[in-house]
Amino acid sequence: MAPLLGLYMMAQPVVTVLVRYLSFHFDAVTMNFYRLFTGSIALLLICYFALGDDLKRTLRNRRQMGRIALFTVASVVFLYSFVKGTARTSAVITELTLILRVPFTVLLATLIFADERKIITSRKFILGALLAAGGTAGVILTQRDITWEYSLGSLFLLVTVVAGSLGTLLKKKLVFRSHPLCVAGLSTAMSCIVFFFASLIWGDLGKVARVPTFTVAVLLLSGVYGMIAGIGFNLFIIRKVGIVISRFVELGWPLAAGIYSYFLLREILTSVQMVFGAVLICGCFLALSGNRRAGFTRLARNDVV
Repeated sequence: MAPLLGLYMMAQPVVTVLVRYLSFHFDAVTMNFYRLFTGSIALLLICYFALGDDLKRTLRNRRQMGRIALFTVASVVFLYSFVKGTARTSAVITELTLILRVPFTVLLATLIFADERKIITSRKFILGALLAAGGTAGVILTQRDITWEYSLGSLFLLVTVVAGSLGTLLKKKLVFRSHPLCVAGLSTAMSCIVFFFASLIWGDLGKVARVPTFTVAVLLLSGVYGMIAGIGFNLFIIRKVGIVISRFVELGWPLAAGIYSYFLLREILTSVQMVFGAVLICGCFLALSGNRRAGFTRLARNDVV
């Protein structure tokens, strides 16, 4: 299971870097539509041929489909604010801000799920959450030449944190009733429909004909990669190891994003932002450190299953 978690840590940040690149060419709703279009097709084809029975059971279960629709609402908000925030800041700042979901999600999880509540150490969690919040504020506020666009982007990223945390809690119930890829495929298809109609009003669907072929290829292929790595893989990891352990792995995302972003986009944080980023990551690690033993016990148990 450890190699799979390592792959999860390195694979997901690629999506953020690709979205940052695509934001130079497309608006948020148009980009999301095309990425979700190819991504949903890929996921649903996988489900149809490999998980046909599970897909049919899910489609026939009205209550489960209602839950997936609710999850889709959170996903639409997440995807829109994620693209808007990334376009106005940078890939690295996006990943740093988004790991604020670690304490926020765990805080919500302890209020809802008894099994997650058992592996939280209160004092460490509170201190870690405060450090994480302070680190996030530091990363955002120490940017050189803060502009209105950058400030708005930071606000979008905070909305992304809230929507992503709520979505994560919905995922936990969904993946224990349906296969993670079926949930991902159906939710992605629903989100695609929403962004299609949004694109007709606020987007520019014809923009794909006016950008380089390479950019179109990145747009379409990033949808397939992003939906499988970002949604399908994430749902699978949560089903296998739970919310808390998946959040541990995600602490490595800013580092991976920083490496990719530097070599591909030449984006880099200031030295002060790096310090606050380290505080943020340490705070999130501290918030979760009290449940490492319990969490890895669950990891081992899931590996056996």
